[in-house]
Amino acid sequence: MEQYNQQQHNPTFLRDLVFSIIQLIFVPCLYGLIPMIITIVANGAWKKGDYVSYEKHTKTAFVFLVIGWVLLGIFAFVVLGGFAYLFYSMVTSGF
Repeated sequence: MEQYNQQQHNPTFLRDLVFSIIQLIFVPCLYGLIPMIITIVANGAWKKGDYVSYEKHTKTAFVFLVIGWVLLGIFAFVVLGGFAYLFYSMVTSGF
């Protein structure tokens, strides 16, 4: 376990919260809500001094954030590919 007694603030809260908000905005079906809730629970465990629970929730939130980034990449690929296909079909349609 890391040395948490020397730090005054939660080292991962702001990073995970920002990434969760980004995923909440851009990933379909409000997926970013899952890691956001887990991050807030982890921050509550940090404030209580329960560092074992904090590490468990932080790792879980990280897994959900990685899954969210993969979903966002797939979604962006599909959307941009669809726009590229529409543009290509418009250019080659003969109008």
